Amino acid sequence: MNSSSLLKGKVFEQRQLLARVKQDLAHAWQVQRELEEVRKENSALKQDIQALRSLPVKIEAPSAFRRSTDRSRSRATELRSTNAALYMRI
Repeated sequence: MNSSSLLKGKVFEQRQLLARVKQDLAHAWQVQRELEEVRKENSALKQDIQALRSLPVKIEAPSAFRRSTDRSRSRATELRSTNAALYMRI
């Protein structure tokens, strides 16, 4: 094998490596953007929770409380699964 073929092979390997690095970097940027969106949503939810905690306590009928609690649990479960999926990508 002459030096020209060897260099061509090395250049080809480096180009493949560069393409993979570019692809990985683009994926990392996408995951970073998604993570930032989730963090913003979590921050907004924390602010909502804080605002709700500062409201005076109002006694509700048991059935209304149950429906409200079910919706909160459903949303919390949805957020946990979204966060878990995002962290699994990293």
